[in-house]
Amino acid sequence: SAPYSWSIRPYFHKVTKTEVQLSMLDRPWVRNHVNSIHAAAVTNLMELCTAIACTSAFQHEKGVRGIPVRIDIQLTKKARGPITCSCKVDIPKQDGIDYPVHVVALDSLGAVVARGVVHWKIGVKTN
Repeated sequence: SAPYSWSIRPYFHKVTKTEVQLSMLDRPWVRNHVNSIHAAAVTNLMELCTAIACTSAFQHEKGVRGIPVRIDIQLTKKARGPITCSCKVDIPKQDGIDYPVHVVALDSLGAVVARGVVHWKIGVKTN
């Protein structure tokens, strides 16, 4: 993972070519002033989840690559305790499209703490 992702210390639970599930623990250095996990830490986990899913899928599709270009996150409740994110992908082999990857973050009771969409710009090499 990227160096900044190490700050959340992600745990990888499931990684397939179409699905990823990651989690992070509630640690003092990811907390904010209202005693919950900072929104940036939750967003970091959500983006990482989509990144692992997309790059895993790219490995199975010759010439397909991508980069995240936009992140839309809706925080629905304070994040406390372990947080688990999951997403599924079905990467299209179309050059230049915006591919939205939906991701959800749940607390240990299964309550949604955030929903998001990370938009990936997909490229296909024709060589």
